[in-house]
Amino acid sequence: MSMSDHNPDSPETIFRVDRAHLLAAIFMAALALLISGAAFTYLFWVPFLPLVMIYYVLRSRTVITTDGITAYYAFKRPATMPWAEFTGLGFQGSRALAFGSRNKKMRLPGISFNSLPKLEKASFGRIPDVITKAHQAADDQVVIINKDGHQVLISKDEYDARIHSDTADND
Repeated sequence: MSMSDHNPDSPETIFRVDRAHLLAAIFMAALALLISGAAFTYLFWVPFLPLVMIYYVLRSRTVITTDGITAYYAFKRPATMPWAEFTGLGFQGSRALAFGSRNKKMRLPGISFNSLPKLEKASFGRIPDVITKAHQAADDQVVIINKDGHQVLISKDEYDARIHSDTADND
């Protein structure tokens, strides 16, 4: 999104592809030069692969605004999904996908599981951060492993009641 497209009334959050991938591209470029040097007439195209990767990392991003989600891709036109069409977020492997009405599916570059807390804030709660909520709920729980190896998750109050009843039974 260029600066002229920026609406100051619409705050936006930009999720970019991890820049650490650029280090991998540099390593890949060094290897490509070695490989192409072995048979340059046949492998002259190999050094261009890291350039494609660098272009992808620098160009791809997802922008969240109050209007919706816009995904910018390296090799195709941007895709936009307004919040009215948005039905959910899903992950297939390492890819994040926004699902919309009429079976619309949009890949979201730069979004990962680790993005969920920032994504919830950027989307004004439209995309819930289930991971953090699950961790917070588990913080108030105690794991008990029964003699048969079966695990049970109970609250700290239930655990205290069990401990007190066990000590009373032993007296």
